[in-house]
Amino acid sequence: MVKHLTGLMLFLTLAGTPSLKGQTATPSSLAAAKGLKCTFTLIATGTWDKGVPSAAVKPASLALQFNAIDTQEGTAEMPGINQLGSGAPHIIVRLVEGNLHFLAMNSTGSMYVTTVFSDRESSSTGKWKAVHTRHEFTEVQLSSFTSRPEQYYGFCSILE
Repeated sequence: MVKHLTGLMLFLTLAGTPSLKGQTATPSSLAAAKGLKCTFTLIATGTWDKGVPSAAVKPASLALQFNAIDTQEGTAEMPGINQLGSGAPHIIVRLVEGNLHFLAMNSTGSMYVTTVFSDRESSSTGKWKAVHTRHEFTEVQLSSFTSRPEQYYGFCSILE
């Protein structure tokens, strides 16, 4: 009886002990990501036509990259965005419930928000669902220039 009890206690001790490996973020998790490359293939653009809100959805081709992601400090770099000069935004990063959020505001009044989702499918495939939103509005619309609110849909991959 004592032999069986000792064996059971040893088993429960070993089986019930959390491993250190399980407590740290794996390289394939968003929490451990130091860089992301994102591609967005669909865009919804909003506007107001004679005071009535409307939106148009069409294919898109937008690529973004986030480097030096530090979820502890809440910072990241976005090549082409925050290296432009004094009016360029500082990137704020938040990891909430596994989802990774990036916020950039600049001196012109625009705001960009990117969210990378940590859902079960994305976690298993490494193809992370993502949304990138641009909050901008100008009186005059110019092609190839963000002048109305835009929301892009696509995927991100972790850079090694």
